[in-house]
Amino acid sequence: MKAIIHETLYLKDYGLFNGFEAIQKFLNYYHIFNKIQTDGKNEWIEIEPQKITLDEKAMNELFDEVFHAFDIEYAGLGGAGCDFSIIVKNPKK
Repeated sequence: MKAIIHETLYLKDYGLFNGFEAIQKFLNYYHIFNKIQTDGKNEWIEIEPQKITLDEKAMNELFDEVFHAFDIEYAGLGGAGCDFSIIVKNPKK
C-alpha cells in the first residue's frame, strides 16, 4: 500500500497520543521523515511531504497509531490493477 503526503502535516497533541517521543519513535521505525517542533509553549510533530510504501499490516498499524488524526482520501494513482493508495492531509478547520 502507498500513502502520499502532499503537504507538511502538523500533529498536535489533543490528548489522543501517549506523548510525542513515542509517536516519533513509531514514525522513525517506519522511516517516515518527521521532526518535533516547539514555539516555547506548544509542541508538535511536523511530518514532511513524502510517499510511504508499506505492507498492509504495517500500514494498518501506522493509521491506527498516527494518521487517524488526519483527513484521508482515495488516490486513484494508475487506475484499476495498481497498488491501492491514499492521500493524507491536515484536517480542515
